[in-house]
Amino acid sequence: MKIQKSCTALLTFVVVSFLVWDGYELSGNSFSPGAAIRQDDRQVVYKDHIRKADKFLADKNYAAAMFEYEKASELMPYEEYPRLKMQGIEATLGEKELAEVKKKVELARKQEQEELKKAQETSAEVTQPAKQEKAEFNEFLQGRQQQTKRDSIRKSIFDAFADELKRVEQGKDMLARSSVYRKIADAFRKAKDEEIAIKYYQKAVEIEEEFGPQENVSSVYEEMADAYYSSGDFQNSINSYEKSLSAKEKSGDKAGASKVLSNIAGVYETTYDYKNAIDYYQKSAKLKDSIKDEPGLKDVMDDLGNVYYKQKILTSSILSYEKAVKIIQKLNMKEALGPVYNKLGVAHYEMVNVVEAQKFFK
Repeated sequence: MKIQKSCTALLTFVVVSFLVWDGYELSGNSFSPGAAIRQDDRQVVYKDHIRKADKFLADKNYAAAMFEYEKASELMPYEEYPRLKMQGIEATLGEKELAEVKKKVELARKQEQEELKKAQETSAEVTQPAKQEKAEFNEFLQGRQQQTKRDSIRKSIFDAFADELKRVEQGKDMLARSSVYRKIADAFRKAKDEEIAIKYYQKAVEIEEEFGPQENVSSVYEEMADAYYSSGDFQNSINSYEKSLSAKEKSGDKAGASKVLSNIAGVYETTYDYKNAIDYYQKSAKLKDSIKDEPGLKDVMDDLGNVYYKQKILTSSILSYEKAVKIIQKLNMKEALGPVYNKLGVAHYEMVNVVEAQKFFK
């Protein structure tokens, strides 16, 4: 097991160095191809690939998203979601841009395979005790380097806010203090240090609940929920979103409430709780429809179609996608039509509606 971790760490370092395109990095949670992964670990790694891929896709970093969806699909080939997302990317991109994306992904995979081969050849030449000692040393060294880097980043952030923090903590303006806490939390989130970010969001929300307007309470809870989600703490993410939702409802912010409902649905979808995901997407859709938020409603119907598709409730999936298409056509959002058409084609094809499917693949 320690040898396997050592090879994984080596491959991760090399591929991180190689995949500099579009600012993409692989995390230390990545597994090397060919490495044995326990079934319980497989689900965790799959979800991590999907989470990263979805984020890259949202940022329009198509090469990185495609790479992560492919890794997820290799781990769980029976899962339709990554395949559907890859088809959506292919439908979205032009021929030249898609070719460039595939080239980058292929080059990254070749590099990964080459380094795996080198790592295996090297390990074959070393005795078992020596390999264990080397792996233990590498793990220690890597952990120490990561801790040193993390401590350095934390110090630089605290130094940047030291004077401002001292001023507000000595003053009596509690909302000013909350504002600085939020800025510190935002800085740590940007540095991907959710642990410290969450602590400062908690400091801020305690003040806002006592002294601030509901808009501020909702906003801080939403930011905290995002931080919990990034850290993989999905239950606390849902809890924080629920508190944000409550504050938005009190302030009468229907548009904000509909957004938070979709966010809660998204977390449930990530955790494979499709029943609750559908429930919250439907609540969001109803609210968006009541305030005539057609672009937002289009997105929710698309998301709802995806969840129904994952459960193979294909009729409901098609109906949801069709509602999204009607809004797209009404708003003349031509660039959004291709991905939804592709999903409709796939759903019809799986229902053996081949003739209907072909209409959407044209």
